[in-house]
Amino acid sequence: MTSFINLLASDVWSEADIVSRTEAMIAGAFPNVEILKRKVTGMMLGQYQLTADEQAEFGAYAALSFQAGALADAARADMALLADAMAVEAAKRALALDPADETAQAVLGGARQEVLDLVLLRTPQPEELP
Repeated sequence: MTSFINLLASDVWSEADIVSRTEAMIAGAFPNVEILKRKVTGMMLGQYQLTADEQAEFGAYAALSFQAGALADAARADMALLADAMAVEAAKRALALDPADETAQAVLGGARQEVLDLVLLRTPQPEELP
């Protein structure tokens, strides 16, 4: 699953940003979710019987909530990958200034292949001359 994190940009999404984005997704589809939650709570306590329409609405809410959770997990993974790529890019810049920079060497040497592949994708390559 791809997320809403743009791996080619350098935008940093915090945990709060990711949660806000996925919660907004749910709120946009279910603006009256608090009423539905109260009805479901009443059903669980044996104090309310959901109608067929309410059961269908709750099923749709549960499915969207699951999708939003999966999207948030994908966004967290993408953000971690992007953060690692940006760290490698910073290490490369540091090594260009000081090839003996041990910290930058360690960052570059410890980078996973997935991160290096993303760095290559993010780095514009000069066009070959004909």
